[in-house]
Amino acid sequence: MNKQGNGIFTGRFTAHAQPDFQGTLDGGASIVFEAKYTTTDRLNRNVLTATQMLMLREHAELGAASYVCAGIGTDFFFVPWVEWHNMKLTFGRLYVTAEDLEAFQVRFNGAVLFLDYLNGKNVEGSWRG
Repeated sequence: MNKQGNGIFTGRFTAHAQPDFQGTLDGGASIVFEAKYTTTDRLNRNVLTATQMLMLREHAELGAASYVCAGIGTDFFFVPWVEWHNMKLTFGRLYVTAEDLEAFQVRFNGAVLFLDYLNGKNVEGSWRG
């Protein structure tokens, strides 16, 4: 670790990264997600590292609500891990577009309201099915 006088910090990561967010939903269920964003028209599956995918999978297997919070341009989506993991099977390719993720679009009011889908569903009440 090295803190330089010009506002620059250099360091070395020595452990696997944790998901971008971990918390608890109303009712006690655990929730974890990774957040990814692109200014292009598509988001590739491999924007998640192997470690990030492993962490999301492991949390999902333990019963957590596990998601990828995906930003594509000006649209934002909260994609269940199983949908992200099965991207090739579901969409026939290893990237998604905003059109592909329409069912998972969430509200945005300057902040991403990742628990509130535009279709009226709420993650807290519907994440298990």
